[in-house]
Amino acid sequence: MERTLTFREEEEKRARIERIERKRRERAAKRAREANEKTPEQTELEERAKKRKRDLWLIGDSEATCWKHKVDWDGEIEEEKASGTWKGIANTGLNCFMISSLQSLLGLREFVDYFNCTFNKEILLDAKISILFEQLVKQYFDPKCRKVSIDKLRDKFEDEFPKHQQHDAVEFILEIFDILRNEQNPSEQTFLPIGYKDHYEAWDKYLEFHSSIVDRLFMGMEESTYHCEGCSEEVKRYEEFLNISLPSSPKITVKGFMDFLSKSTSKEE
Repeated sequence: MERTLTFREEEEKRARIERIERKRRERAAKRAREANEKTPEQTELEERAKKRKRDLWLIGDSEATCWKHKVDWDGEIEEEKASGTWKGIANTGLNCFMISSLQSLLGLREFVDYFNCTFNKEILLDAKISILFEQLVKQYFDPKCRKVSIDKLRDKFEDEFPKHQQHDAVEFILEIFDILRNEQNPSEQTFLPIGYKDHYEAWDKYLEFHSSIVDRLFMGMEESTYHCEGCSEEVKRYEEFLNISLPSSPKITVKGFMDFLSKSTSKEE
């Protein structure tokens, strides 16, 4: 039997909805103002980026579902904050590294949309971890679920990350990414690093052979230019990377980081 809301509860609920709608209108107005201030070059670059994002989740009948999920995302988070119904992942013992990693991934809208809307296990030959992630996403965002269990997923990583021991969160995320890429990239063809007019063409070609959600969201591509001083010919080479190792120091600033990247550029004969 459903409990009838009191007048005060009704007023609080109405106020929460009004706050959510007001924030949505403010975000829409801000986006409109920013769009009017953009140059034609910025607009073109953003359109190309949006097209790649649309290719990520707008597939077949899942288009309407994914679009609704994206639009309602901020509202759902605000609603959970206001009502105090935040859910957590059960920690069965020294699983903090895994829980914090999973919650970081579950906070990424595109990552969640993929497993909630686009992921199709029928077209993959062996996708055990991907299927467990799909189940985790659906369980985590189920309004009826208040505590999420990761025991099945935890058992799959028993060899690399033994239970009841402390482990590194970054190593765990990289292990997850490696497995998801192997499961979702069935093509045996490899990406050739040369022969493209620019990085856009190279990236589009790379995604033909590596279309996993990890490649689309987290993979980067480095463009290197090799200059021959003898014949003055230049060759561009494109190589993918998943993470960049940087020196750890509290003195490093944004400018220092950019200097570090610029110093890594070198000429080869």
